[in-house]
Amino acid sequence: MIELGVLQMAEERFPSLMGAVAAGLNGIFGVNNGPIMTVRVGDLLFDGIPLCQNPGIIGGIACIQIRTLAQNVRNIEVMEDGSLEFSVLRFKNNRPSEVYNISRGFDDPLNLGIISTYNGSIDLNTWETTGNESDGEPSICNLVRGTDTGMFPPFVDKEKPIYGFNTDICRVVELQYLEETSHQGIPALRFVAGEWFLNNNEGCYCLNVTRGINAEDGCLLKGAIELFNCVGE
Repeated sequence: MIELGVLQMAEERFPSLMGAVAAGLNGIFGVNNGPIMTVRVGDLLFDGIPLCQNPGIIGGIACIQIRTLAQNVRNIEVMEDGSLEFSVLRFKNNRPSEVYNISRGFDDPLNLGIISTYNGSIDLNTWETTGNESDGEPSICNLVRGTDTGMFPPFVDKEKPIYGFNTDICRVVELQYLEETSHQGIPALRFVAGEWFLNNNEGCYCLNVTRGINAEDGCLLKGAIELFNCVGE
């Protein structure tokens, strides 16, 4: 996964250096160089996977570029010795969350938990626009809706979807009613995200950055989500 991202970045930005990058992969990834690597789950998620520890001359050229990109990427950290570490979730421990403005339901119980603004705005800047911003409305892909999934308003209508905002994927997830169930004897309604969640039918989710699993229109195939802009914020 990491190696593929580095190679795609190099191919896009420095196509003439692809031969040099390929020759320097051992210096970039060390013992983890290869299409498949075996690592501890804790290292992948939090402790970090080392990169560019002993890059050599050829790998060092690529590592300079990776360090530059790492300044704007949440899950690559530059260490004191100049090497890098990749982790999926460590950034969550090292930086505070953005600020949510959430209704407490005093004026209307049906708004309990509903997010009105995120980071001072009603929309994100992660996804492509769809042309309606000139009317003062964000694109459907960037629009912040629903709750942070920690709570939902009461009196849920089974005929209407509910929405959960997930910052890990920088988008809102639509949940639809599936069945009645119970939790420790308490009646409950089960809402789920179905196959429509990652069908990429909304054109604004198509960033056309990741290659190899694309449909003819450039969007990722169903079941995949493009997180290039999200993890790079």
